[in-house]
Amino acid sequence: MFCHKCGSKLLDEAVFCHECGAKLVQGETVQQAIPQKVIDPEVELLMKRANMYLDDKEYERALEYFERVLEIESVYIPAYIGKMCAAWKTNIKNMDKMMDAYKHLIPDRNDFHQVVRFDKMLNGHFDLEKGLWKDADRYFEEVLDSDPEFAPAYTGKLMAELRIGKISYLSEAERFSRPLTEYQNYNRALKFADAEYRAYLNEINGAVTEYVIKKNAKHKEEAKQRVKAEQISKDRFRTMVKTRQAELAASVDPAMKKKQEQAAAWFKEGLCPFCGNKTGILGKCKVCNKDKEDFIWLDTDLPENAVSFCNHIWIVLELQDNRALLLSHRITERRPYNREWGAVTWFKCDIRKYLNGEFYNNLIKSNDWKGVRIAQTTLQNKANPWFSKKDNVITSDKIFLLSLHELVEYFGDSGHLTNSSLAASYREIKDRYNKDRIAYDTKNNASWWWLRSLGRLEGNATYVGPEGEIEMLGENTDNANVGIRSALWIELEK
Repeated sequence: MFCHKCGSKLLDEAVFCHECGAKLVQGETVQQAIPQKVIDPEVELLMKRANMYLDDKEYERALEYFERVLEIESVYIPAYIGKMCAAWKTNIKNMDKMMDAYKHLIPDRNDFHQVVRFDKMLNGHFDLEKGLWKDADRYFEEVLDSDPEFAPAYTGKLMAELRIGKISYLSEAERFSRPLTEYQNYNRALKFADAEYRAYLNEINGAVTEYVIKKNAKHKEEAKQRVKAEQISKDRFRTMVKTRQAELAASVDPAMKKKQEQAAAWFKEGLCPFCGNKTGILGKCKVCNKDKEDFIWLDTDLPENAVSFCNHIWIVLELQDNRALLLSHRITERRPYNREWGAVTWFKCDIRKYLNGEFYNNLIKSNDWKGVRIAQTTLQNKANPWFSKKDNVITSDKIFLLSLHELVEYFGDSGHLTNSSLAASYREIKDRYNKDRIAYDTKNNASWWWLRSLGRLEGNATYVGPEGEIEMLGENTDNANVGIRSALWIELEK
């Protein structure tokens, strides 16, 4: 029901207008929507000027005059519609067409409240098209502040939430990753919608749900195939490593292995490894006249986890699904940790530069494993727990030395490494794993080999001794007699 004097919308049971105070005619109904009132002459004059500017497309001047009218008559519908036309830079005819097209937003254009609501809804959708999602949502919230059960406003909020610019895009099911019923704004729109609008919403959600089910089924099958392919790849890598280990073991000549074992026994007794006779003071055999240092020691007694890679023999410390950690079986050469003695870290030392430069470049030239590469590895360079609490910088390397922590992880941990109280009485770790840590050079001599962890002093680096002991105090980094057992991760090429 509306006031016959000022046009304000009233409650059906109202006796007086809450805006102008006029007494209402008894029996007035909603059908008497357009109030019969005398138009203020000033309003009539301003409206003429406003419409003239609107016809001449002088929209800013028109807007100015329509706002002046609304200052006099705050609920004057023609002025508000004119203001909308000026703001949208269009004419009354086009605005009428727009109202017809969006009739579900403004069922009664003679209702001032519905006209205002229509204006806010248009602005909200305009901001959606421009991608101004927060501004659009704010307009829809303003609509709901005055009409909390207006379903299209919840649809607008849903569009802002999903970053959808046009109402027509709601019908494009491929834009959605889940059914619309999983969104609160959709369910609220459905709750307050009339029968026609509810049918529209249900139709959209039906199409979206059907598409999502098919898409999820497709993604599930693709994921299944991916997992299957990855497993095949992992199995292939594991099989490749195991096959290489078996091939290496089978390549050892039994006769040569027996000869090497006999030579090792003679050598251990101080005899000539060539013939088993006594050697002179300088190591030269008195019978065959050969120098025992000239004997070529071959890898005939290999552990089960040994594998050949890039013409070197390695032991597999860890085998994962598609990668493996390798450590050289023998000490390949001797080098200083750093050429000059002094404060140094793994990050800045010369041996790291050599391993990741010259050594790596020579190594990959002989890579005979198809589809396998040396991986770039991130190293956690933890501090020596006996003498330091501060970890060193994290590095990324292809070839590296084992650290103290990695050594005990892969060769056995007696718990001594983390027991810093031992540092007061001992300089080394000797435990039941010593034998496993012993490494031999190409002359079959047990030898020292560097670790990348630092010792007690800044110019010292830790190492493993010839009896497998872990020297925690470390050795001067410029010592050129300590050997190298290089480590690396290999992985399947992606």
